[in-house]
Amino acid sequence: MIRKKISKGLLVLMTFLSSVSMAQVTNSPYTFNGLGDVADLGLINTLGMGGLGVSYGSPWFINNVNPALLVRNGLFTTFDIGAASDLRHIRDASGSNTNFQAGLYNAILSVPVSRDRWVASIGLKPLTNVRYNINSTQTVVSDGEEFEVQNQFQGTGGLSQFFISNGVKLNKNFSVGLMSSYTFGAITKTLLQNPLSSSSAIDDSFLFINEDSILSVSGFTFQLGGAYQGKIGNDTYLNLGGAYMFESNLNATELVTISNAGTPADTVQNLSGKVTFPATTWAGISFEKRYKWMVGFDYRRQQWDKFRDFQGNNEGLRPSDLYILGGKYTPNINDVNNYWNRVTYRAAVRFENTQYMQNNNQVQDLGINFGLSLPVYTASYINFAVQVGQRGSLDKGQVRENYAKIFLGFTFNDKWFIRRKLD
Repeated sequence: MIRKKISKGLLVLMTFLSSVSMAQVTNSPYTFNGLGDVADLGLINTLGMGGLGVSYGSPWFINNVNPALLVRNGLFTTFDIGAASDLRHIRDASGSNTNFQAGLYNAILSVPVSRDRWVASIGLKPLTNVRYNINSTQTVVSDGEEFEVQNQFQGTGGLSQFFISNGVKLNKNFSVGLMSSYTFGAITKTLLQNPLSSSSAIDDSFLFINEDSILSVSGFTFQLGGAYQGKIGNDTYLNLGGAYMFESNLNATELVTISNAGTPADTVQNLSGKVTFPATTWAGISFEKRYKWMVGFDYRRQQWDKFRDFQGNNEGLRPSDLYILGGKYTPNINDVNNYWNRVTYRAAVRFENTQYMQNNNQVQDLGINFGLSLPVYTASYINFAVQVGQRGSLDKGQVRENYAKIFLGFTFNDKWFIRRKLD
């Protein structure tokens, strides 16, 4: 009875979460372009390894990177929920600022449909993050007289995914999976234009212009995955994995309004169209000693050169390439005398050529990750992860961002649907 009530409560929670977007926690001027920063598919435990997870799956945690690896968590019904925060120091040639954001990161429930053969999951996660506040000045000439105008560009929002995944084991070595996602969200961009000086030559059209653009996006995306595991020694295994998210043409509407010098907003554009979300390819290899250690390498390529915005423009984006080298270690999972021997420790280094271009150079991102999972109550865990790094380079005339991302999550495992046997 208690488990039925818990199950009902989690389903109510999932229904509620499906009606809201995940928090968009990144605050970066780079998110001005395209659809913003792409969030990692991995959960908090995976982020402790830099997002590593295309080839490796755990009996205790949901794998949200490669749906084929859901079956590695085929014994438990698992609920995973997490929160994220982002502390970022931004500097360019004109100055610097520091900002902090935090919010809910994920909520996912996985259920073994057929023990160790078929596992399904349902959940909600962010897909892209947009948040920026950029100031610039512009020289305007009117009636032969020059004056300065300040432009303030602001952006908020992003896309989220409500998804259903299925992973099926074909035999003892191979498994396949499919993630079907409903992608939705809105991105609001605002231009505030104010004169920095007063002059009779300044036309009213330059006085306190406020232009708002709201892009609403919705549609379906699909991701296929495959995985292989083969034994190469005493409790030692080789893991291979790959996944592919198909390019999607998402439905979009754009509403643009302009107000001027305190006048009511006037709708200047209200159109429907498409936004092209590019395809993504993942590939990975890992080695593990079961319940002890794992080391692996992941590669992800996203075809942002195929991105098209509402007007059919690419916005100067390039394909992004992400490389992750990481692993995890559990000293002794069965040690009842020393708690810290049962803790799982994780670390990784990751490097990315991002989709952004600035000053004719592709913006690069280098970071290190570390994390741990603290066992609580049978097979459940509290998960911590930290990522620190730098994106962009002042030497290349780019905006430089030094960031620290902190993640906290909870993984609840229980055997809800195991048929009892009576002797």
